[in-house]
Amino acid sequence: MSEGIASLLVLEDNDEDFEVLNFACRQYGKPVRVTRFRRAEPLLEQIENQTLPPPALAMLDLRLPGESGLAVLERLKKTPRYVSVPAVVLTTSSNPADIAQCYQACANAFHAKVVETEAMMRTLKSVLTYWLSDVVHCPVTRRSLHE
Repeated sequence: MSEGIASLLVLEDNDEDFEVLNFACRQYGKPVRVTRFRRAEPLLEQIENQTLPPPALAMLDLRLPGESGLAVLERLKKTPRYVSVPAVVLTTSSNPADIAQCYQACANAFHAKVVETEAMMRTLKSVLTYWLSDVVHCPVTRRSLHE
């Protein structure tokens, strides 16, 4: 893929979890522009108004105050502008019902967060490498991959 800055959308309310993710982005080895939302409502509004540029990858937490990450996932996948954006759920839940709901809502992957930082870093680096380097993206999404 061409060089540039990959755009990553993150829905994460926990500052510590976000710092680990942000650190993984810095360790990834290629530039990543991270846009963080702590709550679902402002993100849902931007999706509804289509003011959010389609990111190369969306990483969504499920458990948030107010609306859930599942609501964001469902809206992303039902909005033509964002339907091809890969959506990875990264959450503390390993509940089979949550996993099933996310895949039914067209999540591209589901990862349960782990407490051990080194293991979480390995998971995050693997996710970033796979979705931002290895996968051939839909041409519509690919424009946002390396702006």
